[in-house]
Amino acid sequence: MKNLIVLVLVLACFQFIACEKQVYEKPNVILILTDDQGYGDLSCHGNPILKTPTLDRLHDESIRFTDFHVSAICTPTRSQILTGLDACRNGAFAWAYSRETIRPEVETMPEIFRKNGYATGHFGKWHLGDNFPYRPIDRGFDESIKHGGASIFQTPDYWDNDYVDDHYEHNGKMKQYKGYCTDVWFEEAKKFMTNSNREGKPFFIYLPTNAPHGPLIVPQHYSKPYLKDLEKGYTAEKEFKKSKEIHEEISWFYGMISNIDENMEKLDIYLKDNQLYENTILIFMTDNGGTAGSRVYNAGMRGNKGSLYDGGHRVPFFIRWPNGKFSKPKNIDALAHSQDILPTLIDLCKLEYKKLELDGISLKDLIMGKTKETPDRFLVMQNAQSPMAKKYHATVLSNKWRLVENKELYNIELDPGQKVDVASSNPELVKKMQNHYENWWSSVQEPLNNIPSFPVGGDNCSNITLTCFDWHGFEGKGNVTIQSTVREGGSANGHWNIEVLEAGKYEISCSRWPAEAKNPLTSGLPELKTLTITFPKGIALPIAYTEIQIGDTKKTVKVSDTDLVSSDTFNLEKGHYKLKGTFFNEKKEPICGAYYIYVNKLN
Repeated sequence: MKNLIVLVLVLACFQFIACEKQVYEKPNVILILTDDQGYGDLSCHGNPILKTPTLDRLHDESIRFTDFHVSAICTPTRSQILTGLDACRNGAFAWAYSRETIRPEVETMPEIFRKNGYATGHFGKWHLGDNFPYRPIDRGFDESIKHGGASIFQTPDYWDNDYVDDHYEHNGKMKQYKGYCTDVWFEEAKKFMTNSNREGKPFFIYLPTNAPHGPLIVPQHYSKPYLKDLEKGYTAEKEFKKSKEIHEEISWFYGMISNIDENMEKLDIYLKDNQLYENTILIFMTDNGGTAGSRVYNAGMRGNKGSLYDGGHRVPFFIRWPNGKFSKPKNIDALAHSQDILPTLIDLCKLEYKKLELDGISLKDLIMGKTKETPDRFLVMQNAQSPMAKKYHATVLSNKWRLVENKELYNIELDPGQKVDVASSNPELVKKMQNHYENWWSSVQEPLNNIPSFPVGGDNCSNITLTCFDWHGFEGKGNVTIQSTVREGGSANGHWNIEVLEAGKYEISCSRWPAEAKNPLTSGLPELKTLTITFPKGIALPIAYTEIQIGDTKKTVKVSDTDLVSSDTFNLEKGHYKLKGTFFNEKKEPICGAYYIYVNKLN
């Protein structure tokens, strides 16, 4: 009997060791990406006003990369994280106008994790396409809850979302959620973790918050404490010291970060309470340089979001895995990049994958303390805030050197504020970095010129919604990616590229307002008040006719005062088309484009 008991205990011990080994080999992963929060927007980085106690603690518990770079705008960073490829190579290199979509043939991080037995969840911002085949559920996520476009209150987003009790897209279907947006993302992520853990599956969570991106909307109890400190004038800018409006704006921005910090604390408590803390890789980072907060503190860097200088693309990057045999928490000042995250996670999680030719490199040896440096490498931060990337609107990075716009050279080790251009005294290095850029630029021309089309008429796209966010050939003025421009009736227009997958009869419906607004084409709307901001009235427009053009075919439709949409049918063959809708007044003068178009394949 005693021998039997000993045998059982021995077997149990082996089983425990085997389970421990399995757990070690299959860590959970949570990747948190905040929006428009700069390197200086953390109290652990020296911010004199902002308080981020939970993120400070995470900083102290993590391996911190202090020379970590992303894109200077949001979409390219996201595409590089999820593919390990340069944004100009993966397709999503600009922030709108259909150039924010990853090419369908490029394998993504969630697809790799899912093939390795992980439950994959996405909660928050996506900004990599709102139509098939670009949505999160098309790119490897088992579950996705997201808002549309680049931020809440943009044209692909549900109409009049205002950060509280909003409608979000859950696995392709719209659903209303109670609570403040950031709270919703974290709470829904925790529910997903609970279900995955119950099913015995490791999870990969991608949690990109829309906060603190504008519009700056937050409950006052988060923002109000910052107003008094801001009034003391912690800045060198005279305009800031005088402006109450800017004080309020920055207090809202900091309040949004405080809410993120609070949710990070709740997440840590959840992980510990559910025995997930030790074996979860947690990454915290931001998507580009600072915005509203950089007027207070920018960690001594030059530039902010959109800039080619380090203030535009150097961001915090913390990685923690208590059970992962990392080296002790410390700073690593080796040059690293967002496209390094995928190969690093492949190594840390021991993922099997088809051999991808990635632009990024694994940082595992740095994290484990096996090396102190990355190989000598050149990186390109190509800035593309328009539908096309402009040559030389870029920074080449190599160790502590920065070549800006193919001509200015800075050594950020000696000159972190990038005040002294040393190109003339380093001609050989300048030439070497210029040559790298020329070769790189040549290598990305094919994907840069591969203009995507939205598929129509297949099993997953028999009904699609197109918004002015994805216009090509933009004409006119204004930012058509935000709902305010639609409210103001901005006189802009453009076309969409579509691919008809099945020949047949299609109904094309044009609208000034999205379907959920339930508002006639010619009617206005009242202003929208939020917790902090009031958005303008939707002005009435004298729309009398709609012209629908697809390919070479044009049809004109008379509009009545009660019409919610203006529609006609077209017999279409398979193939690629340009689609455009234009509103006219009674004199047949153009007013604006159809901001929303619905394409429906008829049976």
